[in-house]
Amino acid sequence: MSARVRTLARRASSAAYVLAYHAVQHRVSDPVLDRYALDISTFRQHLRFLKKRRKPIRLSELIDALSDRRAPDPRWCVLTFDDALQSQTTIAAEELAGAGFPWALAIPAGSIESRQPVWTYALRLLLLEHWQGPTIPHPTSGDVVMPTGRSERAQAIDAIVRWLRDTASGEQRARYVDGLRATFGAARFDDCVAADGRFMPAQWSAIRALAAGGVELLAHGFDHYPLNANLEPQFRHRETVDSKALIEQRTGVNVAGFVLPNGISDAKVRSEIQQAGYAACLTSQAMAVTGETDRFSIGRLDADCPLEILRLQLFWRG
Repeated sequence: MSARVRTLARRASSAAYVLAYHAVQHRVSDPVLDRYALDISTFRQHLRFLKKRRKPIRLSELIDALSDRRAPDPRWCVLTFDDALQSQTTIAAEELAGAGFPWALAIPAGSIESRQPVWTYALRLLLLEHWQGPTIPHPTSGDVVMPTGRSERAQAIDAIVRWLRDTASGEQRARYVDGLRATFGAARFDDCVAADGRFMPAQWSAIRALAAGGVELLAHGFDHYPLNANLEPQFRHRETVDSKALIEQRTGVNVAGFVLPNGISDAKVRSEIQQAGYAACLTSQAMAVTGETDRFSIGRLDADCPLEILRLQLFWRG
């Protein structure tokens, strides 16, 4: 083993980690629509590995250590699940309970309240599986021809999602997504989402039951709008302040942490998160957690991957 590998191994073994999961499904088969999903067999492999090699803890325990400037136990890991999907409150919750693992659920409050999927899921499902027209409305350049091949179609949709995620204002994003849904037919689209099942949001009753059993609740925005530099003040307030208030109102549980939608933030986010009353902010940056980690910039490893990739991430990140 080279000196560099030994150094990296020491760094990895002396750090705690937060893992970011999304859907857990009985079957994963679509590389586009299932990109943020694990099949149940792979998820069980993760749990067995973590039980053997790590010590899963509550997120609040990690936040307390960082608040006190204490180095976290290097065996620690925290499991977080983004988007409050129905599959998380059923399939994942059952597996986690069986393993005896604590975990945290990141909730886009408006999605739960409206029973509408997170906009990125909705847009991909609608355009890839159900849009029949030869053209598609584009947020910046009018109607564009929709490619016929699935791979090319997916690339065109990804380009639209990237622009809406990284550049669009809240008004632009809402106008485009709502307009697309209205053009397709809102009731018809709701039926398509329900029939597909993968992107259905959880219900408040299921979230309350999880919280009563010890699952920690985090805010993940209101409409899952990224906090990019172009997001207007009223949308920023809705994503950070209103989301916390609604979750606490519906569950009676204090929301300690905020998880950045799409991991996107700008220079104003830290102060906004603090002023909203959160104790911590979780990002999508693949970073280990040490005693020097800022609790308002806690990195997470992408865990929507085969076990071999997760093992490599835990080994190399430091």
